[in-house]
Amino acid sequence: MKARKMRKIINLLSIFFLAISIFNLSLYAQKNSCVECHQELEDELLAPVEAFKIDIHQQFGLSCTDCHGGNPAEEDIDLAKDKTFKGTPQRFRIPEFCASCHSDSRYMRRFNPSIRVDQLDIYWTSKHGQLLKKGDTKVALCTDCHAAHGIQAATHPKSWTFPWNIPQTCSRCHSDTNYMKDYRIPTKQWVDYKNSVHAHALF
Repeated sequence: MKARKMRKIINLLSIFFLAISIFNLSLYAQKNSCVECHQELEDELLAPVEAFKIDIHQQFGLSCTDCHGGNPAEEDIDLAKDKTFKGTPQRFRIPEFCASCHSDSRYMRRFNPSIRVDQLDIYWTSKHGQLLKKGDTKVALCTDCHAAHGIQAATHPKSWTFPWNIPQTCSRCHSDTNYMKDYRIPTKQWVDYKNSVHAHALF
């Protein structure tokens, strides 16, 4: 009886994962002029397409238009940039840009029911958020800690927010004496941390 139940569960899971695979393949098959165009470009215009291949959003079936709007079925760039097109947000608007999905519990439940949806509220309580509200756009935003394309789950060892990568992620700004000079705070925290018992335990 137990074996029969187990086989039934395995069969159902197999069907479920097959359905997801077919769904993802159908997404790839759809025309995406954003990707097709950017793949023919170079440097910073090509980089988002290359990075997005490993992005967690892509793995959940999302695409360029889910963040940037536009019509990916149009080959003409002017027609592709229709009234839904958002493009790249201004730097100071990035937290709200990400939060347009990540603060919507009903929307996020479709992808990860356990993910928090209060990140924006928490960000505004941080020193970074407080300074951004005062007009300081040098402070860390979502994309500085998570990247803009090529974002990986926090549980992935190569994610910028995986536990053993967080010190280096913070140090990209906080160890840069030129970048931090206006804030008059120390910039040797990363060096000190590497010699600490906590770093030895982490690494």
